[in-house]
Amino acid sequence: MKALRQGAYMNNVRRIDDKLGISDAILLSTHFEGSASITFKLDTFEITDARWAINRAADPERRGQGRTEMLIGESAYVYGKNSIKILPDYSAWTDYNVPPGGWEGVQPNKSSLAEPVTDREEAAERKNEVSPEWKIIRELYLENIRGIWQAEFYMLPERGYTSLMEYEEHWIGSKDGYCRPYNDGDRTVEEWPIYTGTTQHYRVTDLYNKYKQFTIIDMEDGTMRASGTYNDSFHEFYVDMVYGKEDGIITEFEQNALRVPFPPCWELDHLHDEQFVGKDIRAFAKRDVGKIAGGSMGCFHLVDIVADIADMSKEI
Repeated sequence: MKALRQGAYMNNVRRIDDKLGISDAILLSTHFEGSASITFKLDTFEITDARWAINRAADPERRGQGRTEMLIGESAYVYGKNSIKILPDYSAWTDYNVPPGGWEGVQPNKSSLAEPVTDREEAAERKNEVSPEWKIIRELYLENIRGIWQAEFYMLPERGYTSLMEYEEHWIGSKDGYCRPYNDGDRTVEEWPIYTGTTQHYRVTDLYNKYKQFTIIDMEDGTMRASGTYNDSFHEFYVDMVYGKEDGIITEFEQNALRVPFPPCWELDHLHDEQFVGKDIRAFAKRDVGKIAGGSMGCFHLVDIVADIADMSKEI
């Protein structure tokens, strides 16, 4: 057997001071190394700074780092994803950093250097005119948004809540149809605070952590084996699958829940195994994965893992 691709996403949300928080997301993979960060106000979730960096890429002209001006003033809450999905490709016009002592030999120039897009309407019209590397940066910004949303539970004073239970009542009331545990009608407001240990220890600085890992192996028998791990402050899942090297058709699929908050979450263990068998992994977009493992009776954390594997399968 031969490993062809490895990668890991990491996300950390932490409090900077009594007014600001920061969310960092990183991807380290076989052909890419990059990051994105969002600094935001704890009370309003307004974005005050947004930074990106591409340090290693299949296309070396996409390397660079900078500030994503178009996100400043936007929301870091879940609906902020709409602004991220249209971000123009800053890597196309951001030049390389000059090393100490200056360039060795001829100063490199980016052949793809272009005029920056600053108009939101134009950016929306041209949202698909971006490099594969910039699509990853967009995804890292989305990881930041997801992390901030998960970490809100530890920003209650800034967000205007006076207790854990007040926030839970709001959360349960507003998330009908959100995912399986919120649709069974048996949730109580005490369950989440007890599960997270928050009733005894309330996080103040390190608010949320997330790790996603994937590996794709050529089994050298006409099949590929792919595995993925999801591990965050509240959940832990594992996915393993076998698919055809030539046709991408999944012949084996297993999912395991190792650490989940509610009884309905355990019911997801192996629930979708047979639904993935017979499907072409390389034909999956994230929304296609969501139709099987997501939605109001599924789990978007599982969708995350399978979608990552699907993306890497297409790259190979």
